[in-house]
Amino acid sequence: MNESLENPTLELSNNDSENNKTFNQTPITLRVYFIENFYWFVIGFVIFILSFFANIASGYNPADEAWFLQVLSRINSGEILYKDISYGVTPLALYITAIFTYIFGIELLVIKILGSIIFTISTLLVVHIAKKLGLKTSSITALAFVLLTYTIASPYSLGALYTPLANLFFLSSFTFTLNWQKAKDQNQPDKKLLINLVIAGIFAGFCFMSKQNIGIYLLTALLAVVAINYKSNLFSRNSLVSFSIILFIFALVSALVSLPILVSGGMEKFIYYSFFNKTTYLAKSSISYFTQLSKLLSLLEVPLENISAIIENFRFLLPLLAFISLLLVIAKADDSQNNFNVTITIFFVASFLGVFPRVDIAHLSPTLPVIILALFYCLDYLLEAEIYKTLSTIISSVYILFLLSILLGYKQLFFSPDSQFSSLPHFQGILIDKIGENNSEKIVEMFSPYKESKETFLISPSAGFYYLISGLKNPTPFDYPLITTLGAKGEQEVIAAISEKKIKHVWIENSKATIYLENLKATALINYIETNMVKTKASGAFTLYSLEP
Repeated sequence: MNESLENPTLELSNNDSENNKTFNQTPITLRVYFIENFYWFVIGFVIFILSFFANIASGYNPADEAWFLQVLSRINSGEILYKDISYGVTPLALYITAIFTYIFGIELLVIKILGSIIFTISTLLVVHIAKKLGLKTSSITALAFVLLTYTIASPYSLGALYTPLANLFFLSSFTFTLNWQKAKDQNQPDKKLLINLVIAGIFAGFCFMSKQNIGIYLLTALLAVVAINYKSNLFSRNSLVSFSIILFIFALVSALVSLPILVSGGMEKFIYYSFFNKTTYLAKSSISYFTQLSKLLSLLEVPLENISAIIENFRFLLPLLAFISLLLVIAKADDSQNNFNVTITIFFVASFLGVFPRVDIAHLSPTLPVIILALFYCLDYLLEAEIYKTLSTIISSVYILFLLSILLGYKQLFFSPDSQFSSLPHFQGILIDKIGENNSEKIVEMFSPYKESKETFLISPSAGFYYLISGLKNPTPFDYPLITTLGAKGEQEVIAAISEKKIKHVWIENSKATIYLENLKATALINYIETNMVKTKASGAFTLYSLEP
C-alpha cells in the first residue's frame, strides 16, 4: 500500500516545511516553470494531436455537434440567445466558443480544436491530481492510457462543448477542494483555507453555468465535503463561514454569467428552456445504466469475436468497479483516513450522476476522468505494490494495443479512396465519406428554392446541420426539433406559427436516424402538419408539407 495514503494528504513529501522554505526562497519565473514542466508540455501536445486527429478523422455528428454550431451561427448573426434561440443548457460554453467563432468563423473545425484542448487540459489535470494523491508512475501511466483510449475511440463525446467544459470545471473544483482539505488537516492558516474554498466555489459556479445539472451535483458535493470535515462541530463559526463562502461565490459567479441574459430580455425563456422544460427530457430520453451493463454481458458471451467491442463498452463497468472499490477502501481504512476517502467518494458519485438520465457513451466519456482516477486510487490502496505494478503494466499494454488499432483505423480512413475532406459550408476540413458528401449536396440543392424566405421549417434530429449547409433560415427558436427540446409549449408555438402562415413549408425527415429516435418525435406537431398541410413532395428521406395557396 502507498505510504502517502496512510496519511491521506495531497503532498507526498514528509518534509513539507523544508520544501516550502525552498519554494519561498526560489521565485519561479516562467522560464524555470517551463523547463521544470517541459515533459508535461510535450505530453500535452501529443495528447492534443492524437485527440484532434481522431476528431477530424471521425467525421461530424450531424445532430449534437451541428446543432451546437447552428446555435453559434444564429448568435453571431445577431439573434439573441434564449429570446430568439432555444438552448436547454446554461450559456457559458456558448459564450466562450462564440469568441472563437467570431474570430475564426462558424466552422466545425473550431469546435473540434476547442474540444481537443479541453480534453488535453482535463487529462493533464487528472494526472496532476493522481500525482498529488501519491499514485505510482505505473498507475498514472495506465490511467492516462485508459482515458486517452476511450476518448480517441469516441471523439464525438467532445462535440457539443458544454459537457466536456462542465467536467473540466468539475475537475478544477475537485482539485482545490482537495487542497482545502489538505490545508485543514495540516492546520494551515485560515487565509489558505479561504483561498482554496473561494477558487473551488468559482469553478463550481463556472461548472453550473456550463451545464446546470453537473454544477448542482458539484455544489452539493462541495457542501457535503465541508459538512463531513466539520461533522463534530457542524454549526461552528468556521463551518458556517465555509458554507457561506461557497454559496456566495457560487451565486455571484452564476449571477455575473447570467447578466447578459437578463439585459437581453431572455431570462424568462432561459429559465423555461434550462429548467422547467427538462421534465420532458427526463421522461422521454432516459437510457438505463443497467441496459448498458447487460449489453456488455451479452458481448462477453462470445469474447474472442467481440474483443474490440468489449474493451470499448467496458467503460460502462468502470463506475461500478470504482464504487465497490471505494466502499472497500472506506471499510479498510481507519477513521483518521476516511474523511479523505469519503471526499473522493462524494466527488465520484457527483461526477457519475452527471451521466444520467441518458447513460450512453457521449454522456459517460466526459465523466471518465474522475471515475478512472477514483478506481486507480482504490487499486493503489487495496493491492500489494508488486501486484498493483503488474496489473498497471497489463492495463497499459492492453489499452496501448487497443489505442494503436483505433489510430490505424483512422489512418485507413484518411487514405481511403472513399473518403475526402468536406467542402460543405461550415464543415470544411472534416473527413467524410464521399457518398455522405454527395447526399448532403443533393439536400442543399433540394432546399435551395426555399433559401430566400424565412418560411421553411425542418423536422429532423439533424436540422441544425441542414440549416447550416443549405443556408435556410429557421423561422422558429428550435434547431433540434425533438419533443425533448420542444416540449408541449414548443409544439404549440410552432403550430401557432403554421396557423398564422409564418411557416408555409415543413420538411420532415424519415431516415434511419429519425426511426432510431422514434420515441422522441414531436407527435402532436407532426400530426397537426399531416392533417392541416398538403403533402407536396417526397424526395429521398424527406417529405415536404406546404400550406395550400
